[in-house]
Amino acid sequence: TMVDFIEEPFTVISPCYQHKLSCIFHRKRNPYVDDQNREHIVILCHGYLSNKNALFLPQLSRDISDSTTNQFHSVRFDFHGCGESTGRDEWDYGGYENEAKDDLRSIVEYLRNKNEKYFIRGLIGHSRVGTTVLLYTLYYDDIPIVVNIAGRYRLELGISERFSQKQFDELEKKWFINNSYY
Repeated sequence: TMVDFIEEPFTVISPCYQHKLSCIFHRKRNPYVDDQNREHIVILCHGYLSNKNALFLPQLSRDISDSTTNQFHSVRFDFHGCGESTGRDEWDYGGYENEAKDDLRSIVEYLRNKNEKYFIRGLIGHSRVGTTVLLYTLYYDDIPIVVNIAGRYRLELGISERFSQKQFDELEKKWFINNSYY
């Protein structure tokens, strides 16, 4: 069967810190068009030390576009310092505000400026970035649906209590942790 979507890579430069954010536009060939002639987009945001193609995000893109009733486009991207995006030296474990106001906002504005037919229907944030999407909503309140998947809730635990020394060593050497074993 023919695939009914195209995955197009693109890059967005964030305005404040000039990070190159690596993105994928999961474009539905025949998307849902609403009564205002708009095509809907859902933005998917990865979790802690992850990337746009990790875990369930590529499948979630397919599921969002395969729905029989709502066939939406989606965009997934690497936050600065993660995946293929620049800004590793500026990445901060507690940098939720910069992620919301610079990274995520720049993706939203890029899509809105690219095509007036695009309507950003929802934001989905996984794990640590669930907090980022909620902060984005607090600051801008311009996207109608916000989903926090498995968001952090036990914030009394810091990073040092969550990982073993072996994982910290792996992080120091490779700049990522293979999180498939937790």
